[in-house]
Amino acid sequence: MDAGAADEGLHVLCEKPLATDAESAAALHDYCADRGVTLMEAFMYRFHPRTERAAEIVQTELDGVHAVDATFKFALRGRPDDIRLNPELAGGSVMDVGCYAISAARLFLGEPDSVTAHTHDSRDSGVDTDMAGLLSYDDGSLARVASGFDTPATQTYRVEAENGWLAVEEAFDVSGPATLTYAVDGREVTETFDPADHYRLEVEHFADCAAAGRQLRIDAAETAANMAVIDAVYESAETGDSVVID
Repeated sequence: MDAGAADEGLHVLCEKPLATDAESAAALHDYCADRGVTLMEAFMYRFHPRTERAAEIVQTELDGVHAVDATFKFALRGRPDDIRLNPELAGGSVMDVGCYAISAARLFLGEPDSVTAHTHDSRDSGVDTDMAGLLSYDDGSLARVASGFDTPATQTYRVEAENGWLAVEEAFDVSGPATLTYAVDGREVTETFDPADHYRLEVEHFADCAAAGRQLRIDAAETAANMAVIDAVYESAETGDSVVID
């Protein structure tokens, strides 16, 4: 993020990920707060009515939620100079799309206690082009997250519970009508949502909160928590060990 806008007293809506690590993200939030500026990391999918409904179903209708699978992959072809492949610009599939899968896992299961991950650089680019991670919770719950640049487009999440499940396709960047399907106690339901501009909804939320001084949906704590898991993914992939989240 360029701090110039904050220096001019302008509120900042910054495309994800906000920074390269949790420490830098916290520093940016502190910098903006010291100048009376509102800062929000932009995860547009959180503002789609379907995401809001999915979170409601998981919270109110699914009992004993214990597993989440979240994946965001696509084929990045014919673009060797793409910024996503530039290590100097913090490229890689985790930073580009894996952050969505991690965000979704945390939305439904909360903060993990430890992370184990593996990454692969299929193009010798100096960044990860594929990631598989496991977020572990002390109560036995698990979230499997994945991201990549080398397969056809896949963006999904599925939540498993003792009394049912919830599944979403085209989970993060959706255009047109959207659906979700869930089952509770043997009863299966599919809900359809009219097309919604989740980018516009995100901007409106940000503008309203900045003007009124209201709590942001994606505040400093939310950004820091997501970045902490990303940091742990990279550390685990480098060391080969599980990483405890502080």
